[in-house]
Amino acid sequence: MRGLGHLARLMSAAAFSFVVSAGGAALADGNKLTVKNACTYKIWIQQLNVDNAPVVVAIKPGKSYTYKIVAKGDESTRFWPKSGCDSSGYNCTVGESQGKPKGGAYVCPTIGCSPPVDSKVEVNWACVGSGCDVKTAKSFYDISQVDGFTLPFTIKAAGSVSNPACEKTNCSALDMKKGCPTSEDLSTNGQFPNLKKVDLRMRNPKTNAVIGCFSPCEKLTAATFGGLGYAPTAAQAQYYCCPTPPISSGQCNAGPVPKTGFVKTVHKACQDKAYAFAYDDADGNHACQGYTDITMTICP
Repeated sequence: MRGLGHLARLMSAAAFSFVVSAGGAALADGNKLTVKNACTYKIWIQQLNVDNAPVVVAIKPGKSYTYKIVAKGDESTRFWPKSGCDSSGYNCTVGESQGKPKGGAYVCPTIGCSPPVDSKVEVNWACVGSGCDVKTAKSFYDISQVDGFTLPFTIKAAGSVSNPACEKTNCSALDMKKGCPTSEDLSTNGQFPNLKKVDLRMRNPKTNAVIGCFSPCEKLTAATFGGLGYAPTAAQAQYYCCPTPPISSGQCNAGPVPKTGFVKTVHKACQDKAYAFAYDDADGNHACQGYTDITMTICP
């Protein structure tokens, strides 16, 4: 099974409502996700597949925002932080990977939407409500840095039914400016010498400021912001992106991507609790049983 980051793009939108919480106060029965801002500056959170809630919301330093999940079936969502945004929460310096919704589509800034290297959490929520058994329902979540990372964060999760797989993830050591590999070997064991030393730092094309860290796959396949524009199935990229077919999970795990500096950086920074490449299931997949309460803290 590949990460939920790949599945979320294909799943239907959920039915949700939301509540605002200044301090992450406990909610009644049901699933919930709270985002806390421990940064010294304002951040914005953008979400995917959360109906009846803002697409983007501002969170001041020391404050939080809580989504209460009232879906009646398994639903998939994604949440990621942005910074340096305008008053509407768009045209952001960091995290502007989707753009502003308009007329059923998304509109990117004039410099374009950045590749999706965002620090993110993706959750396939447990079934709650009529026809659901909360004692057997599970929420599956992953901490996906398959595309890259931006801001540091932690995840704390708890289920209403005890389950040892429901655990914390601490990615507070991620640093896109100082911790992103600047001379990554993406040569596929020497087959492509021009990819022997690749800088994975993603830069703003106008200011040249570092605004994220590419994963090996995203660096090779992104067409903007310094990406190299190869197809995921191209010989230069396939052992770093691991599309199936042609690359099996066994080939991927035996190939060059697990040995990259990027994967080692993410595993160390997140204490082996986050996805760093496509078939990194042993590190990236987590589950909570029953009603699920997840807290994402940015800049912990």
